[in-house]
Amino acid sequence: MSFQNIVIITDDKAGNINPALGLAEAIAQKSGAKINRITVKPRPFMKWLPKQMYLRWFADPERASRFYYGENIFADYQDKNFPDLIIGQGNASIVGCALFKQKKESEHRHALTAQILSPRIGTDHFDCVIAPSHDRLQGENVITITGSLSRIRRDILRGAGQNAPEGMTKLKSPVIAVLIGGTSKRMRFNQADALKMAIDLKTFSVRNEVSLAISVSRRTGEKIVRTLKQVLVGERIYYWDGQGENPYYAMIAGSEAVIVTSDSVNMISEAASAGKQVLIYPIPGKPGKLEIFYKAIKLRARVKDFSPVYKREKCPHFNETDRVAALLIKKFHKMRKHESSSH
Repeated sequence: MSFQNIVIITDDKAGNINPALGLAEAIAQKSGAKINRITVKPRPFMKWLPKQMYLRWFADPERASRFYYGENIFADYQDKNFPDLIIGQGNASIVGCALFKQKKESEHRHALTAQILSPRIGTDHFDCVIAPSHDRLQGENVITITGSLSRIRRDILRGAGQNAPEGMTKLKSPVIAVLIGGTSKRMRFNQADALKMAIDLKTFSVRNEVSLAISVSRRTGEKIVRTLKQVLVGERIYYWDGQGENPYYAMIAGSEAVIVTSDSVNMISEAASAGKQVLIYPIPGKPGKLEIFYKAIKLRARVKDFSPVYKREKCPHFNETDRVAALLIKKFHKMRKHESSSH
């Protein structure tokens, strides 16, 4: 018997929702499980409280949930509705996922809890932790991945490609997607950087006779969006400036390669998972542990640094989401078998 009822716990940020949902969908495709989502937001003063200490204060997970989140996250998941797989991602989900493990153990339920990204508390608070190699997390229940998980699947890309914006469908082939992030904790992306990137991209398009389908993100910033838009014009350029529905998946689906700014592990991973050749465009900053990620994904997928000269290359299969989905299903079967034999 495989998973039947999956619950994902995240905040409202797409960067946390999509990897968790992508993993749930990959498992549901194999098992037919239904998926539900709990959106959580810790009460304001909770950020000052060490999570590991807090989890030891309450014997009752439901009471703990009301104290930490201001609501009972178990309200819709009692008795027969209790999930057999709980997936958490993001800082806001850590306590919730750990509380589900406490509750399932206290009630002797067959369920598996999986926390994506390093929780910065003991991994024993979860049945398994799914962490990227650049987090350098170790433990018997740690599944190490390259980059991040994603919702990238053939059916999603096919559907997105069929609904590509008109401006993009008119581009002359070949089309290269350009996914632009922005300033982050480790990277700085100002107007001067944006102007240099815009000139580099325009030169790249002309020199290699390729079209560009360009997308910005919320982190790009309005001034930088305008700077890019002023330079990146022409019949071989489609530019989405953040207005209207984001054609992100359509751009990946309709391109033969993808240029991604170096700040985004998620976008680099998603483009590689789609089977695309990926070119990392560097933006200023101190990558730190992201250098580990760049090195790892360059070994496993067709990922290289951006170069003025474009050379088409075949891409090896790379999909960490499917790999982790198979590992969780196997772990669940093993757990059920062990629990059944111990009774």
